[in-house]
Amino acid sequence: MRTSIRIGCGAGYAGDRIEPAVELAEEGRLDYLVFECLAERTIALAQLRKAHDPDAGYDPLLADRMRAVLPACAAIGVTIVTNMGAANPVAGAAVVRAVARELGLAVLLVLSTQAFNFFRSKAGFADGTPEDLPAPRRERYEQSGRRSRVLVKRLRAEASAGAPA
Repeated sequence: MRTSIRIGCGAGYAGDRIEPAVELAEEGRLDYLVFECLAERTIALAQLRKAHDPDAGYDPLLADRMRAVLPACAAIGVTIVTNMGAANPVAGAAVVRAVARELGLAVLLVLSTQAFNFFRSKAGFADGTPEDLPAPRRERYEQSGRRSRVLVKRLRAEASAGAPA
């Protein structure tokens, strides 16, 4: 049984540099990469952006951060944890889907113990099983003893059906 997990901090505030997160994703042998980007000021600014544009309100660096780390994280099974959806997590999820498609990823996976209803009803994820996880991630999932729900969003099928981002 595994006795430790490796967590990397990809951002400690909204304006943090992206390059260290890329280095962690590629070389940190991580289980989780966390982007902690909210505080009172940043959520207030996100609310203002959303008030001016209902499709805004997520972290302005969300797409850039995901574009930078998703290839490495997807290749080696690193789980990304973030609050960059800020005042508009639905729009933030759409940005992540669009970036994943742009990068040629076939599927997005979510492990959730509490927010699974959001991911199903608002972000279009379907229930999955541990078998949907990449082998290295599935092994960590099984060893952890924690039984998060696995949710799946198949991007290629969505794109071929002409579904919106």
